[in-house]
Amino acid sequence: MLFSQTNDFIQFNDCVKKLTASGFKSMEILISKNGSLALDKKYIYEKDNNEIIIYDYSNDTKKNFLQTNVKIDANGNITELKDIFKGEILEGDKFVIKQYESKKKISNEKDNIQITSYNSKNEIISKEIVLLDDKMKKVESILSFYLPDDILISEIVKFKWNSTGTGYDYEKLQFSYPKQKVIGHYEVNKYGDVESFKGNLYIDNTQEDASFILDKKTKKFDSKGNLVQIYKGDNKSQVLIEERRIIY
Repeated sequence: MLFSQTNDFIQFNDCVKKLTASGFKSMEILISKNGSLALDKKYIYEKDNNEIIIYDYSNDTKKNFLQTNVKIDANGNITELKDIFKGEILEGDKFVIKQYESKKKISNEKDNIQITSYNSKNEIISKEIVLLDDKMKKVESILSFYLPDDILISEIVKFKWNSTGTGYDYEKLQFSYPKQKVIGHYEVNKYGDVESFKGNLYIDNTQEDASFILDKKTKKFDSKGNLVQIYKGDNKSQVLIEERRIIY
């Protein structure tokens, strides 16, 4: 899947909305590898079907992965993410090569987002509910896993934003094994990307420093407002790490 957690999805959804509103037809994402740019993903917009097809060329993609289909509504919001695979599946007493899929259905409301995940049998396996403030910033998320006879709350995350929107206090409680807690503070840049975290991880009776600082990044946008380049480093020394080639 193309995103890991809620913050990634919100940014991904905003990116898709801008692309479709600007009338893009396709986009190639190239990332820096061994000193040169290499194709990582390709987007194809099928406007008549309200769908974007994403092909993943990264080395860490599973060999049986084919593509991701992104369904969007009339406002450009993502309503479904479907990963399509091809591989061996056990049917009866033998393995057969078939195409199968896993998907996420997304419900976008004024004050919340719900992300429901399904397995290849179209059974619900998890649901994440994200509460938003009036600025569309997340304030709390609840992740639940669906078992055959039960629903288990796996984790609860709380976000308390500062008045300038440049950072938030963070508390994550994980109830599944191993039970753990993360408490600290995130700082974000003007693009909404995380720049640093200062805090601790608690597992059982142990405490670990979980602080980190990420490299500063500069983003460049085209005349339509779409991201086209990402540079790493400060103003004195910048290195191009990602380029997006968009066809309108």
